[in-house]
Amino acid sequence: MLTFNGKTFAKNNDEFTSSLFNPGGTCSGFYKKTANGVRLYDLQNKLTGFLVSSKRGHNFVVSAGINSDGKAFFMNGASSTLEKWLGIEGMTITNESEAITAALATI
Repeated sequence: MLTFNGKTFAKNNDEFTSSLFNPGGTCSGFYKKTANGVRLYDLQNKLTGFLVSSKRGHNFVVSAGINSDGKAFFMNGASSTLEKWLGIEGMTITNESEAITAALATI
């Protein structure tokens, strides 16, 4: 499981199902770790965001999705909808970076 800013994300359906019976509640969605960070998916497994973690230590959140060709695309920043879903609206860049570092340590 991935925990980001108090929200949990499951690696697969089995982890999601087990979250239904554990204290702390149901997962907010799913995740997939990549070389440059973590892709975040909603409960319908739709790509919604990306926790960027560069080799230079720059961590930030961006919106993401799938285009009509079926390929992932990434925005230059996070939409207000994504910020609200992740509970990071109004968070400083430094706090956001620290939250990403902490989240990556949980997987």
